[in-house]
Amino acid sequence: MSDVDVMWKTEVVDEITGSPTTTLLAVRHWECNGSAAAFRPYLDIRIPAHRIALTRALTATHQLAVERGKWHGVSREWLLCRMCSNDVEDVPHVLFVCPFPPADLIRRSFLSSVWDQYPSWKARMRSPMHLLLLAGTDDLAASVVRIVHEMFTLWDSVPLLFIHQPTAEAVREYS
Repeated sequence: MSDVDVMWKTEVVDEITGSPTTTLLAVRHWECNGSAAAFRPYLDIRIPAHRIALTRALTATHQLAVERGKWHGVSREWLLCRMCSNDVEDVPHVLFVCPFPPADLIRRSFLSSVWDQYPSWKARMRSPMHLLLLAGTDDLAASVVRIVHEMFTLWDSVPLLFIHQPTAEAVREYS
């Protein structure tokens, strides 16, 4: 391996593992034996919108509140889910937690097909790490990117919920 190859791969790994916005990529990096440049089956997905949705989830370039709120300087704890208002609207919440009925229906359908194929995974499957591991398998990559696309499409159909955080003056006044 040339010095140039080593240099760019090291820089990519540093970028992936050192940024709080690329947590999902960092998990994938360590689960895939530390190879940031390895080909992943989801890159072969034929439907561009599905492939783009997963790429946006992995690189934190999606339209969820956790990213959009940063653009406006809103603190993370105020970036509540537009569907349920129960938690911060981030990728793990949207894919695995949000109780919004249409999202739950999409999630249950997806997980049911996974359990049919891999029944032993049922007890181990509710984290971003497992989503990424599934996206890395040839037989499930298309299903994983499809659920990410469906969830992002559902979320994009509803305006963001920005609850304004209190000003320092308001906090002092009510303290």
